[in-house]
Amino acid sequence: MVVGATTKHHLRSTRVLSETMAHRPVTVICTVFNEVGSIGATLESLQHQSRQPDEIVIVDAGSSDGTINRLTDAASEDKRIRVLVESGNRSHGRNAAIEYATYDTIACIDGGCFAHRDWLQNLVEPFGDGASWVAGFYEVDAESTVDQCVGLTLIPVPEEVDAAAFLPSARSMAMTRSAWRRAGRFPEHAEFAEDTLFDAQMLGAGFKPTFVASAIVRWKPPSGFRGLARTAFSWGRGDGAARLRGRTYARWAGITAFTALATALTWWFRPSLLILLVALVIAGLWYLTRHKYRYVEGVQKYVVLPVAMLTSILASLLGYVVGRVAGEVVGAQVE
Repeated sequence: MVVGATTKHHLRSTRVLSETMAHRPVTVICTVFNEVGSIGATLESLQHQSRQPDEIVIVDAGSSDGTINRLTDAASEDKRIRVLVESGNRSHGRNAAIEYATYDTIACIDGGCFAHRDWLQNLVEPFGDGASWVAGFYEVDAESTVDQCVGLTLIPVPEEVDAAAFLPSARSMAMTRSAWRRAGRFPEHAEFAEDTLFDAQMLGAGFKPTFVASAIVRWKPPSGFRGLARTAFSWGRGDGAARLRGRTYARWAGITAFTALATALTWWFRPSLLILLVALVIAGLWYLTRHKYRYVEGVQKYVVLPVAMLTSILASLLGYVVGRVAGEVVGAQVE
């Protein structure tokens, strides 16, 4: 169902002519589900870009909290906004949005994110040099120290990024429609880690992303350690079901098993050495989080960040095992 939109692809006939001009038109797509508290900020950030989007296609997965009313009102005020209601997961929503989009350059953002003013300008600039796939970046948007630390364990900071190997999240990504089709579209069978699987499809189709560190969106992380564990478990389960990043999980499984065995043996034979083992674990966690501390205020971070990192590793590892054994959960909606 289409809400607040004109005839599907009504401008498609003029697209080829438009894209030969200096201004390369771009459609921004976004999937949402029960985002009434944040959709206004997301739309405002898109409407105040230094490089304005030519079209904004938002797919609502069947919100029940008033999100669709906010979107309908926004579409009536800004004719660039087109709203679709499509039940399904994120991948289904993104695919529906791209199919409906007027233009062949597609920029992706997630509901709940807030785009920096120059996000779109920086994200689409490489297409002028022949890029087919562009990886933007993201930063944590959280008020409490705990939630800041939670977010930082789930996404990298600039010092941790290898630009040549960085793969994007769909919260800040752009591609041509032809590249999306050639890669096989977003995988609708995957309920979690779907953008990681899409990245693998793009690489398999012969595309390599151009990394643009200045194309930044602010991303709201899950709240608290429970939210962190749920999210890390879900991402790990998605990776396990899709057989992704196996070497990484194997390495973490080996380290975890070794640490558990060493702890048991030390406790049994030389309890006095447990303090040394604890110190080694703390040192390892500090090494993993060493670049993140500058992005959090207060001394609490020196305790919260290592604990959050340990929670993330163990939850994602458990999720990966479950994903390998039980496969993917089907039928989830956009969250």
